[in-house]
Amino acid sequence: VSSLSVGYRLVDTASNYGTEGAVGRAVRRSGLERSEVFLVSKVVGNGGYATTVESLDKSLAELGMEYLDLFLIHGAAAYGVDELRSERHAYGRRETWRAMKDLQAAGRVRGE
Repeated sequence: VSSLSVGYRLVDTASNYGTEGAVGRAVRRSGLERSEVFLVSKVVGNGGYATTVESLDKSLAELGMEYLDLFLIHGAAAYGVDELRSERHAYGRRETWRAMKDLQAAGRVRGE
C-alpha cells in the first residue's frame, strides 16, 4: 500500500514471485480505482494454450481482480538456444501466443 500511496501506479508481479495475493490486497486497500493501477503478471514459459489460460485464471484469483493490464511470457527463452529451435518449443510459443490473444479479445487482459 505504501508504494501506491506515494504515487506508484504500475505493479509487476507473477505467480512465481508468490506476491499476487499481497498485491491484490494492497490495491484494494489503497482506495484507488482499479483503473488507476496498471497490473502486470506473467505466464510461466511456453506451456501452450491450456496452461496459459490456467495461469491467467490462477493469477486473477490470487489478485482478486477481473482483468490484468498486461500479461507477459515469463522466461520465454529459459530452455536454451537449442530448445528454442525445436518444433516442440515453437508449437508451445504459438499456442501460448494464441491463448494470450484470445484472453485479450475476451477482455481478461487489456494491454497489448
